Amino acid sequence: MKRLILSLICLTTFFNISAQNLTDSITQSLMGHAMTIRDFGRTVPQEKVYLHFDNTSYYQGDKIWFQCYVVTADQNRLSNLSKTLYVELLTPEGNILQKRILPIINGRCNGNFELNQIPFHSGFYEIRAYTKYMTNFGDGTIFSRVFPVFDQPEKEGDFKKRKMMRMQNVNAQYRSRREMIFKNEKLNVKFYPEGGNSVLGINARMAFEATSSNGSPVEVEGKVVDKFGVEVATFKVNHEGRGVFDYTPTEGAKAKIEYAGKSYSFDMPEPLKEGFAMTVDNLSSADSIKIQVNKSKNLPNTMLGATLMSGGKLVGYTIVNCEGTKSTEFAISKKRLPAGVAQIVLADASGQIVADRLIFSSANLRRANIEVTQNAETYNPHDAINLKFNVSNAAGRPLQTSLSLAVREGESFLESGNNILTDLLLMSEIKGYVHRPEYYFEADDETHRQALDELLMVQGWRRYNWKWWAGVEKFDLKYIPEQGIEVHGKVLKVGSDEPMTEIMLSSLLTSRGDENYNSVKADIKAKAAARKTAEQNGQTIEEEQVSDENNAHMGVIEVDSTGNFEFIGNFNGKWNLVFAVTNDKNRAKSSRIILDRKFTPKPKTFTPSDMQVRMTEEERKAAELKAKAEKDALLDTVGGGLIAFTDPDEAKKDLEDRVHNIKEVVVTGEETPEQAKYNARSNAVIYYDVAAELDAIRDEGDNVTDLNVLLGRLNEDFIVTRANRMGGIVKSDSTNTFGAQGAGAFLEQGANFGANNSSITFTRQTTDEETGEEVSETITAEKAAGATSTIQKEWNVSYKGKEPLFIVDYERDYLLNVTQNELAKLINIKSIYVSEEVDAITKYANPDVYSHLEALNKYSCVVFIETYPVGQIPTEPKRGMRRTWVDGYSEPVEFYAPDYAILPKDVDYRRTLYWNPEINTDAEGRAEVEFYNNSRCKQIKVSAETISKDGSLGATM
Repeated sequence: MKRLILSLICLTTFFNISAQNLTDSITQSLMGHAMTIRDFGRTVPQEKVYLHFDNTSYYQGDKIWFQCYVVTADQNRLSNLSKTLYVELLTPEGNILQKRILPIINGRCNGNFELNQIPFHSGFYEIRAYTKYMTNFGDGTIFSRVFPVFDQPEKEGDFKKRKMMRMQNVNAQYRSRREMIFKNEKLNVKFYPEGGNSVLGINARMAFEATSSNGSPVEVEGKVVDKFGVEVATFKVNHEGRGVFDYTPTEGAKAKIEYAGKSYSFDMPEPLKEGFAMTVDNLSSADSIKIQVNKSKNLPNTMLGATLMSGGKLVGYTIVNCEGTKSTEFAISKKRLPAGVAQIVLADASGQIVADRLIFSSANLRRANIEVTQNAETYNPHDAINLKFNVSNAAGRPLQTSLSLAVREGESFLESGNNILTDLLLMSEIKGYVHRPEYYFEADDETHRQALDELLMVQGWRRYNWKWWAGVEKFDLKYIPEQGIEVHGKVLKVGSDEPMTEIMLSSLLTSRGDENYNSVKADIKAKAAARKTAEQNGQTIEEEQVSDENNAHMGVIEVDSTGNFEFIGNFNGKWNLVFAVTNDKNRAKSSRIILDRKFTPKPKTFTPSDMQVRMTEEERKAAELKAKAEKDALLDTVGGGLIAFTDPDEAKKDLEDRVHNIKEVVVTGEETPEQAKYNARSNAVIYYDVAAELDAIRDEGDNVTDLNVLLGRLNEDFIVTRANRMGGIVKSDSTNTFGAQGAGAFLEQGANFGANNSSITFTRQTTDEETGEEVSETITAEKAAGATSTIQKEWNVSYKGKEPLFIVDYERDYLLNVTQNELAKLINIKSIYVSEEVDAITKYANPDVYSHLEALNKYSCVVFIETYPVGQIPTEPKRGMRRTWVDGYSEPVEFYAPDYAILPKDVDYRRTLYWNPEINTDAEGRAEVEFYNNSRCKQIKVSAETISKDGSLGATM
């Protein structure tokens, strides 16, 4: 065996040595990739985000509190790169329920959500966090956490009966925007060749992972047989369903497994006929990583580049000379390798990967130790709880840092397994479900290191796209790190994508609620005229505040030669924002303004693994004891079988066996208007903020002015068509557009056919769908055979195969055709709720016309339209003006903790007893907090986490 032992050398040193003689084209290509990787990592640094939450599960009506840490990916130091963080709460079906925009100050920010939105249903909710800059690198790079959110307990404080709507019903009842995988096979075993490919005849290592139908790890063992049935290898799980074995690939090989009394057969990965195989030893030495490369004997001698990357930056690079059939071995020093996941890539001169592998290094891990001292082991109701903290670094020296702290009820606590160490060092670099990720940080011994190495061998996803870094594939840097609240847009000509140039664009930012846009436009014009006069006189007017009294700000925005512009500010809350072309009336009429705000990632795919929660040790033991006496008692113990658990015994049960439908709301007695509104909203399956939806459509460069068109565009369950009705005969017509007047438009205009007329032409006023302006429209209608005197234009709208019933402001006006009514104009509509409830249909359908059964046969849903109050209806902007709103930074909210030294001792069922996003330790690394217990908690669960200035990570385990 040929042994080439190399120490991975510093890239700069390597360049200096190799630059003396770069005559070989392969060497030049390999070194070119190395320099590109180095430069990319330096010029395009990476960010990561981690969120520390106050709890691990929630109930309807709860608040969710979180502290955000934004760090550099290469060293896990608090980052000052981006100044704005987006945190979003998504429903189980993938809709954004709430959003927080937070100012990042010294790498930190905090916020909260409240689960009080209606409509509401229980299920698995996702919280994700990202900077706009992070979206350049794909959705997989953002922070995402899935939480179980349960129905509000029927009995106050009874949090052990966890009721949740089954996810299959969520998918069926609510239109899902996210993919959901509900069930796999009873046993799933996947095999992963080390380095990515197995090569025929070359002995290498093969990793595998075995899971149950709900994604939980299972214990299996088996054998590999060739196509003749001869055993060629055996394997056995080492930890959490994973293991590794030596294997020389053959064609047609299969893995044979006996599990739970059944026989299973799985195809082994088909080997390459020729190629390279890489074996990595990251466990034998604390100082270096040993790598062995083998190639097929028929491949020509060549050189490959070996790259070591961590955190998106190049750590080291060397060239490997592969000759003959003997192995090539070299070693990589861990001395300069940052703590966490690193990627070893073996690539050829064209930049194509021939083998790659993830490894974990703890050699330079900076770990903060957090010691917590309680004033008691157990507590009585309303006791004062005192906690003292002592934080030190790995050398035992005090750390002056900031802690985020959550104290939870120990009795109703559901385990999570995630903390700042597991997420920043491991979970942010890999994809998919990992059972008990905290296990890999409990100890740094051979057992834990081997389990972690096996975990990384089965991970097929890589956070960093090698092709971008190596220059093989073009990278499009669409967004740079934001430095405030930013709005980007473009001014285009009406009806085309040609940019408008040589224009003046003014902006006006006003407090939310000021909807007098005609006054706004007058202010903009007046200020623009004053500015133009001043410029003609050689004077300069700086950006100014229009009115302190109205809290309004106005400025002039530069539009470049491609029509692009940007608006940057720092403000809190929601504001109206108006852009207007003001230097030329004719150019304004020819302009349309679109905004670039579509950078939101796609909802993650939910798998059975995501839709699980972990029992506490106390619950698990109680369930096991009761299960001995009663076969189905386990389900009763953990809450009526409503959720899936990851304990070994529970993992064998299918998810659908443990979930119930959410209960219907039954209303008795006479409803007040407010009760009617609440019930309609809370039972809805769809909710639309109409102004926000229209704004998003305008961002796409489009415009919608009709309710029916909007519904069809927002939801594919609404099927919308349009037709001419002539004397009872319907004739399809897709050419004429009659705006929001709908059916009866011709009658309203007096369009009647005479006895001898075959057509009729008239002019009427209508709304331009693109600009919102009133324009004249000439209409010619032809008389169809059999038509007598009238022609009508009307919509045909269906929802899931039946008609929708439209109701405005919850008024039972059975003679009203909503699509014709002025209230249905989109500018008047504030919100839309769609309810499929039987009670809603029978309640709002006309009882003089339809019985309950007839109403249910006719209507599939009720579309509740909520309009703006009189006097608050906004006016449509004209051409050359864009009215929108912009979300500023979210206002901070303080966690409420009662002071029972002053207040009376009330019934208190807080599950989160205390939350503080920032507790500062002193120079001795010490801090202290005191708060009061709830009405029943005996034992508490403390979760404290930190990142110090030097990048030390700490979490209570």
